[in-house]
Amino acid sequence: PDHIFGAFDINIDDEGRKNSLKRMYDCAAAIIPISWNFVAMTVCPTGEFLISSLQTSNDVSKKNIFMYRTVCVFPEVDNAPHQKSEFITEILKPFDAIMDRNRKQISGIDFEVAHERYNNDKRAKLDWWEERAKLDSSLRDLIDVTEQRYFEPICSRDVLSNNCDNLSYCRGNLAAKFDAVSEIHGSSILKENESAESLKKMTVVQLKDKLKELGVKSKEYKSLRKAAIIDLLLCKIQQQSKSTSVKSTDENIEESSSSDIESNERMNQSCLFLVLDENLCRFPFEGMSILQGKTICRLPSFPFAISSLHRAQRTSLGSAIDPVVAKYILDPESNLMSTRERLYKHISSISTKNKWDWEGVVGTLPSNDFMNSALRKKNGLLLYYGHGSGDKFFSRVQIESLMNSKNHDGYRDCQSSIVLMGCSSGALYSVNQHIGSDMYESDIHFEPEGPSLSYLCAGAPCVVCNLWDVTDRDIDRYSISMLERLFSEDLSNIKDDEFNLSKCVALSRDSCKMRHIVGCAPIVYGIPVSVLNEIK
Repeated sequence: PDHIFGAFDINIDDEGRKNSLKRMYDCAAAIIPISWNFVAMTVCPTGEFLISSLQTSNDVSKKNIFMYRTVCVFPEVDNAPHQKSEFITEILKPFDAIMDRNRKQISGIDFEVAHERYNNDKRAKLDWWEERAKLDSSLRDLIDVTEQRYFEPICSRDVLSNNCDNLSYCRGNLAAKFDAVSEIHGSSILKENESAESLKKMTVVQLKDKLKELGVKSKEYKSLRKAAIIDLLLCKIQQQSKSTSVKSTDENIEESSSSDIESNERMNQSCLFLVLDENLCRFPFEGMSILQGKTICRLPSFPFAISSLHRAQRTSLGSAIDPVVAKYILDPESNLMSTRERLYKHISSISTKNKWDWEGVVGTLPSNDFMNSALRKKNGLLLYYGHGSGDKFFSRVQIESLMNSKNHDGYRDCQSSIVLMGCSSGALYSVNQHIGSDMYESDIHFEPEGPSLSYLCAGAPCVVCNLWDVTDRDIDRYSISMLERLFSEDLSNIKDDEFNLSKCVALSRDSCKMRHIVGCAPIVYGIPVSVLNEIK
């Protein structure tokens, strides 16, 4: 609906902005599950790494209030003017180097070519797999370093948690948030003239003494570096300031009553949503050990979740997948014979066993009629296994045309969840980023975009895709595992939320031989969607 996506488009000086934002947040408070946690991350030009979370409260007063907090991870060394952020130099540039090695190794090599070129030369084959293993190990180590450096502090880990009960939050805008940190009424821990900047000037011993005053046990900080100790201290100060009242502004998130929504209906599935800036959107945070096996989705912005849930509430089946109407596209360019053979057997088995009679296109390009029918299908599922995102036969212009054609309910016309298992099908690029140029040299980038987000903008509730290039046999193994989990019939020891597509994406990573360089490539945009209960 227009009032959801149009709220932020109103001029900040316009009197109608406040009412429009309130209407949007009122709608969100009534339908967003309490167990959903929205986390935005960004790298500041001055080097700080900001992590902000947004959740509805589980308040005994039965009023749903959006609570949020922000954790700031300071760089270990202050940035000099015009110097790149620590996260960019220590994490993203090494990551890009790994991706460049990965791309060069598998560029133009599908299984058949690799078989002919390497299988008759044992030394060449061994060298190829050794390099593959090194890439997997390098990415694993980089993900571990990221987790230890930026998410090891307890306050950073808590932001990723879905447990509202044990966390203290602060309402208000970001400026108010920092005011609340440094201006704690009645607290002697920070004096009036002390701030996060002044903490950086203290010695490690002084910082630890302040933590002791707050009752923090030494085991929580004894192995931390100074920057992490500051993060922990700020987090503990925020917790102590639980009773601090922050004055509301026109940007504050409003309280909303939702007596018509039962709390047990809003606790059905826990999910972590990542809203990442233009630099972070290509990094596989989902691969961190603290997030292993959890339901994680990515969103361009908060209104996408509101819109999908708003639509789901007005349909009899919600946003669930009806597998009876699923469709598939397999090897449309007819040059992935091994993938075709492996996957067709499993797809046919699932469809035949359940008497679903899935319609599919194999070894040939799908027609526009097939694509439009598949995408417009209510509670549908479109499975794509081929090169890229399939934009060679169904372009982004065609996808985005569904944004302008609305169905009888007034919603955008794409109603199916989509699985795009081609190379880099989920990669996003800024339109002013020139191929081969160093993206870090430009200070301004347009928002990254790609076919996966086009499907989301057209109305798809969920899009599964790959962040980078992958090898066919390993990603086929992953795809088979994901399908078997999603349509499993062994329900005796499986909870309902394990049947949502996003959870299956997370649980299938271990099926890959290369757990990180292939297993961490698949990610999810949108919201969790499950298979219909009557099918299960």
